[in-house]
Amino acid sequence: MNSTRAVVVLLAAGIAVAGCVRPPALAADCNADRSKVTTTGIGIVHLPPDTATLGLRVDARAAKPAAAQQRAAATATALMQKLRDLRIPADAIRTTAYSLDREYDYVKGQPVFRGYLTSQAWKVRVDDLPRLGEILDAIETAGNVAIEGPQFGLRALDAANADALRRAVGDARAKADAVAQGGGTRIVRIMQIDEHATADEERPMPMMSMSRAAEAPRTPIAPGELTVRAVVTLTAEIR
Repeated sequence: MNSTRAVVVLLAAGIAVAGCVRPPALAADCNADRSKVTTTGIGIVHLPPDTATLGLRVDARAAKPAAAQQRAAATATALMQKLRDLRIPADAIRTTAYSLDREYDYVKGQPVFRGYLTSQAWKVRVDDLPRLGEILDAIETAGNVAIEGPQFGLRALDAANADALRRAVGDARAKADAVAQGGGTRIVRIMQIDEHATADEERPMPMMSMSRAAEAPRTPIAPGELTVRAVVTLTAEIR
């Protein structure tokens, strides 16, 4: 009877060793021997933009610094009044830069003082997109104002990112299931999911002077669609 028990114990021990051929002291390393599959998932969401950002800049030049500042201030004041007339809320207007610099021309490699340049820049958020063309046209009447954009965006960007992530994880899981089934195994647990940074597909337009562009025909604003993209890597254990 004792001999039979010994055989049973040995057989049981043999099964355990077959599951992980490691001494007891290295039992923690058994996880490294588990089969796994790694897949990449992509989630894409297309949405119409509901906000736009304009970059505005005023430049003024003069022989004296005070004169350059006064000219810039006059144009900036007219611009701010125009934005108020257009019912742009105060919290949608943000100053991003102000500078006063000396300018030089170079003659035969030697700097020749030209005068002073005062520049001031703002970011302006427009939430009423149907009025964007009207707002751009009105900015022209404020004086020599340069504009960058529009750069379109989403107010509910976090929700769109979350939706894209869910789609990416679902895509990665579907691929992992297909790989496991193709190999005659199945997924027993998700070991790790990593999110990868994606580049912003929206690029700012070059800055141009609205006073110079006034002679060109008006171009209607077409917001189109924005693409929110997420990429994840999923690692799953299979058996």
